[in-house]
Amino acid sequence: MFRNGRAGREFLLVTARRNPSEWVHPKGHIEDDETPEECAVREVEEEAGVRAVVLQPLPDVERVLSGDRQRVRYFVMKTDDESRPGEGRQSRWLPFENARNLLTVPALKTVLEQAEAFLRKR
Repeated sequence: MFRNGRAGREFLLVTARRNPSEWVHPKGHIEDDETPEECAVREVEEEAGVRAVVLQPLPDVERVLSGDRQRVRYFVMKTDDESRPGEGRQSRWLPFENARNLLTVPALKTVLEQAEAFLRKR
């Protein structure tokens, strides 16, 4: 998720629901009647209070959470909204390097790097 802010491109991070000291990209579970893109738009609005549009899918990320193997699909998404986080979360808009430094999960840093690489080519 990115926007063009006063200081240039900014990326949105939110606190994790299970571990509020950890910063993550918004994500969620696909409902029965949704496409992955529709899910991404809905989850970003629920978790971060942001209406966004999907620009590009990124490679899937394989994770193991609480013993469950999960495949997570992230998207490059754009918004002009401010964040109004929901679900008891906090949010921050940050330049690329600051956002990268705040992420602690290596796979999430890779997702951010892939998004930045896509945006540089546009």
